[in-house]
Amino acid sequence: MKFLITGANGDIALSILEIIKRNLKNSTVHGTEINPNGKGKFFFDKILQSPKTNDKKFIDFFNYLSKKYDLIIPTSEIEILFFSQNINKFKKEKILVNSSRIINTFMDKLKTHNFLKSNKIGCSSFTDNIKNWSKYKFPMFIKKKFGAGNKGYFLARSKKDLNFASSKKNLIIQEYLPGAKEYTACVYSNNVSNVKVLIFERELDKDKTIYAKFIKNKNLEKQLGSIASAINLNGSINVQFKIVNKKIKIFEINPRLSSTVNMRDIIGFKDCMWWIYNSLNIKKISKKIKIKKNIKLIRYEKIKIIN
Repeated sequence: MKFLITGANGDIALSILEIIKRNLKNSTVHGTEINPNGKGKFFFDKILQSPKTNDKKFIDFFNYLSKKYDLIIPTSEIEILFFSQNINKFKKEKILVNSSRIINTFMDKLKTHNFLKSNKIGCSSFTDNIKNWSKYKFPMFIKKKFGAGNKGYFLARSKKDLNFASSKKNLIIQEYLPGAKEYTACVYSNNVSNVKVLIFERELDKDKTIYAKFIKNKNLEKQLGSIASAINLNGSINVQFKIVNKKIKIFEINPRLSSTVNMRDIIGFKDCMWWIYNSLNIKKISKKIKIKKNIKLIRYEKIKIIN
């Protein structure tokens, strides 16, 4: 089988590459990148230079490539957004991406908050436009309205801290959630009767999970699984949360395969491959997931010898 992964220099793309090579050993995996000279060229079988999403050639470029590959897997957020919003311009069965409703809701932190609030699923006390800061008490987090990762985030402890952010566009404020423990969960579903949830307690290095411990908690799994039903999920999403006063507080949902995807696959939670198999109509015998209680994983830099 032949796969094409976009954003080939990124960690998520490299993780998906490793997963496919591990599970489908005879597959061919190529990548696309705006900059074809990054680290991806040392891992992928081949790198193709891609136009940007705002280039008129983008649609024709990928429509042409869709004839040569069994599946195209976007990994950069800007490409995921573009594909989902323009899916009717592509052979949608060839693109591994969540629905436009899911992408549009969860890439926007204000819409995410409103979704969680209306569905009564573990939302934070507030997520709001920065101009409304006076309605809330300090401290509070300042974040980008769109996108994932911790870049550009900071904690505002007083009005003085907001002066820096007042001139910035697309920033929001969010409840500051105390407590050291942070959790990330994958929610996968290919229909409402087949919802799977995996929860990690994690430690971060900037925006990357470097340590993860598997957590088995049926109550949390039920709460997180209810998201799949509410959005008619047919794919994989990543939910980030804390537990404050025994209540779940979700502060971000990423509507895509996340940076812990390879960690999950290694221990048997194969949401990436399940999504791929489902998209390609490949029937696999569903095995009961058996994950060792409290299993721990460490993520470290990969070293590759090349000739």
